[in-house]
Amino acid sequence: MMMMGRRTTSRAARWQQMQMLLRSLDRHLHTSSGTSRCWTSGVVSARSCGQRNVSGNRRTELPQQQQQRQQRRQKHRLVKGTRDVMPGLQREFSFVYQALQETAHAYNYSEMSTPIVEYSELFQRSLGATSDVVNKEMFAFQDADGSNVCLRPEGTAGVTRAVIQNLAGESVRQRLFYFGPMFRRERPQKGRYRQFWQGGVECFGSALPVTDVECIASARDFLCSLGLDSHVKLEINSLFDADTRAKHRTALTSYFQEHRASLSRASQERLDGGNPLRILDSKDSGDQVLAARAPRMADFASSEGLERKECVLDGLRALDIPFSVNEQLVRGLDYYTHTVWEFVTTEGLGAQNTVLAGGRYDQLATILGSKRQIPAIGWACGVDRLVLLLQECNVSHPPPPPTAAVIEIHDQPASSATTTSSSSSSSSSSSSSSSSSSPLPEVSRFALSVAHMLRCRGVSTTHTHGARVKQQIKEALQQNVSYLVFIGTQEAQAGKVRLKNVQTEEQHDLDLNAAVALMDGHTRNQ
Repeated sequence: MMMMGRRTTSRAARWQQMQMLLRSLDRHLHTSSGTSRCWTSGVVSARSCGQRNVSGNRRTELPQQQQQRQQRRQKHRLVKGTRDVMPGLQREFSFVYQALQETAHAYNYSEMSTPIVEYSELFQRSLGATSDVVNKEMFAFQDADGSNVCLRPEGTAGVTRAVIQNLAGESVRQRLFYFGPMFRRERPQKGRYRQFWQGGVECFGSALPVTDVECIASARDFLCSLGLDSHVKLEINSLFDADTRAKHRTALTSYFQEHRASLSRASQERLDGGNPLRILDSKDSGDQVLAARAPRMADFASSEGLERKECVLDGLRALDIPFSVNEQLVRGLDYYTHTVWEFVTTEGLGAQNTVLAGGRYDQLATILGSKRQIPAIGWACGVDRLVLLLQECNVSHPPPPPTAAVIEIHDQPASSATTTSSSSSSSSSSSSSSSSSSPLPEVSRFALSVAHMLRCRGVSTTHTHGARVKQQIKEALQQNVSYLVFIGTQEAQAGKVRLKNVQTEEQHDLDLNAAVALMDGHTRNQ
């Protein structure tokens, strides 16, 4: 043992001497040629290139090694700010989409979609070339042909472009809705992702106040269909016309310049960028104190603008839609006019408490190149935030349609039954091959037809064939089915099934129609 210890110590000492010699050579080469070398032969490579040496110090990694290590770390991982929408979450998304679809159809809106990739200029013109979305958050890149394109950061500009491009010469009275992914490179946080889902409606061709009321009513009906009516409240304001906003902007600029030192850094940047309106909806507590004392837009409005605002509010009263006027509710884009609104919640979403926002944007079509002005109004909702709110408010969903698993019970294993039947069939004469015998076991044939008929009757069905009964049951329960449909030889011959409720463990021998009725009845009573 002692000799072994001395031998080990001697080997370690020789290794340390080798390392000292290599470091000395490395320093010599570095000073003489201006470049650092890493000895990469045999065992030296494994212990000296970017690895810990005997003394415990880490050598500087070469750029190629850093890139390889980063690639290994990123392999098979999600891109930051994105997430997989697995079946459970997808059901929540589908619930929101179905509510949007039903509400939109009730108001005679037609579904459409626009490309995910658009020219960057579209959003530079609609959102403003100096806006945070365009400058900091947009996923923009140059295409192979040299054109500047981007992943769409919002839906309204794309829908408006589509109306201008596809409906030239036709009536501009269009009611459209959409649902799809949008992209912004912002800091991921609760309910906010770099790829997020948005749904919305856009109504083109009417500038009447009653259209504003109807659009707001559709938004409220949508939230009510989700079960969120008691968890949100409507805040509304008017931005009046362009002349009113210009006078108000001048007064705001003077006011905030006098109190510049008390503004947050972000609001100072907005002031310098000529957009003092955005200071009014700042989340900073100091900014909010100053905003509450700022000049009111209504003080600069014309009598026509004030009358239009009152018409919209009176329409909401006629529909018994509760609201509160929030004069700090603004939009920082010039194409917005008159009515703007938000549905906000104080439950669960923190400072980012807006779940749906809308407004009138009569000037957007002109900004995007339309030869005629197209009055328009619409709203959009963040689906990810809505799903989060549904979860945190414990809003119950309507029960899903019944789900079932058809389980085969063979007198012998299904594989051997098939083999036996196949061998007997192959040994028969050509005349008997046209008889009623089948290479498929009777139980499997009946189970296939039962599974098919259940699906045709609206029951989501899994057919767990080919395994032992216990394995089939285990597989079915892993899929969270509501019912087990057992089919054995007796059931196949009688044309019936044995239906078991997984939750109550009740069992019934029924024909197929009675089984479907029982499953549907239990689902409705949940």
